[in-house]
Amino acid sequence: MSFESNYNFNLDDRLTLARKKIKAQQENLTEQLKTVRRKQNFQTAEVADLDKLAQTVRQQMSDGVQEYPSIPKFASGQIDSSSTGDTVLITGVANKVLKIHSITAYKVTGTTQSFQFEIDTGSSFATTRVISANSTNDKESNEAGYLLTETERLVINVKTAVASSTIDYTVQYEEYGHA
Repeated sequence: MSFESNYNFNLDDRLTLARKKIKAQQENLTEQLKTVRRKQNFQTAEVADLDKLAQTVRQQMSDGVQEYPSIPKFASGQIDSSSTGDTVLITGVANKVLKIHSITAYKVTGTTQSFQFEIDTGSSFATTRVISANSTNDKESNEAGYLLTETERLVINVKTAVASSTIDYTVQYEEYGHA
């Protein structure tokens, strides 16, 4: 047997031996991991069962929670700001909640009308909550997070009017609930 063939034979033996040692260490570590997890009272015999455990915990957490359908909505338009007063942008819907994500209002450049966003509440919308400053600036409210119930509505209140002027608006919202 030549040196070269003897060297290759020894190399193959060493590689086989190294593979066996690595496999034994892997099995040992796997067994240690299972033992530690059993001691943590996960009540599982196999690592794969941890996924099932997480799923059952999620199911228990959502038990008794009603999930409502959600419909993305968008409203836009133009209001006449040549006179003062409220203009309704959206009104609440019976048995549903509207979650407002963003509101924008842009007036014609160079005009000086002032306006603000408000939420009117109550059975006859008699109570007003101001949700923006009264100013002559354009308004943007991203991720507004306002919720409207069936007895509420979102309005733009023109405080100072300008003849022959308009305000463009958009409202992005979601409708939650069953019809």
